[in-house]
Amino acid sequence: ASLGAGDFRNRLPRFASEAASANQAIVDIVRRVADRQGTTLAAVALAWVLAQGDHLVPIPGTTKVHNLVANIAATELALTAEDLTELDGVPMAVGTRY
Repeated sequence: ASLGAGDFRNRLPRFASEAASANQAIVDIVRRVADRQGTTLAAVALAWVLAQGDHLVPIPGTTKVHNLVANIAATELALTAEDLTELDGVPMAVGTRY
């Protein structure tokens, strides 16, 4: 998906043309898992962090109640061994964060 002309992410290195193309591979992997699970990319990301162990806690932020409900529901998402293996193989993001 392309970003609109006024989107602030257009100024971030990870969204520059070459980096964005490389980073699309990350989105594609997470989307495959989300499609298999019948859920959102955000839910998969939260469930993956939770699956890393009790020493890690995701801190999602939202301003919308429906996203809060979805974030809470992600705590019940059971990723399969196949899902976890695929997500653990996600490449590092290209480009600096800011």
